[in-house]
Amino acid sequence: MGAEGYFGRGNALSSVRDTRAAGANNRFYSTDFQRKFFYGGLLRVACEFCPSYLASFSLGIDRSQFLTKRILTFDPTVTTTFVSRTKGFNGVLFGLGFEKHFGHFGVGLDLKMIQYRRQQTADPVAVPAGQGPATMNFSIRPIIYSAAFRLCYVF
Repeated sequence: MGAEGYFGRGNALSSVRDTRAAGANNRFYSTDFQRKFFYGGLLRVACEFCPSYLASFSLGIDRSQFLTKRILTFDPTVTTTFVSRTKGFNGVLFGLGFEKHFGHFGVGLDLKMIQYRRQQTADPVAVPAGQGPATMNFSIRPIIYSAAFRLCYVF
């Protein structure tokens, strides 16, 4: 059993695009959602099932920064709405691993899943005069799957 810490930078990108042509009221909507910097800690519990072979289970907490960029344009006379924000999300990490030891060195494979809480935001939208306030609602619950090659030194 052991504790581990980690940090890194992500580059996975999820995008949604929608274009509607309706005469003079052409509409374009775009959302980009990207994981940026992340860090966390986990507790690994391992069991030796053959000499020099370990199977492990991990449980931990992850903190990630996600960049959200949103664009909405729908009327040629109204300015485009552009939203860009970075927000931190907390997640729970579950993992499985397999490791082979060669003396004091170990080589292995880790499979992890990080599930974050649902996040909801509402952003104001520019609309023609006299049509009142409007908002763009955005709801997301990211889940990240990762596979990692492990190289370690065993004390």
